[in-house]
Amino acid sequence: MHYDTGLRPYTSKRVEEIERADILVGIPCYNNELTIAHVVQMVSHGLFRHYKDLRS
Repeated sequence: MHYDTGLRPYTSKRVEEIERADILVGIPCYNNELTIAHVVQMVSHGLFRHYKDLRS
């Protein structure tokens, strides 16, 4: 099977709507409702700590 993208159509549309970003972070997830909030929180913390001058 060949895939052009791993993104779902609504995600591709949203990425196209973003006019400008210095960093775009994708967090793959599947059946991990119990831990995804912490992962997103830690990514947000890391972006703010190490890349606070960039738009993400």
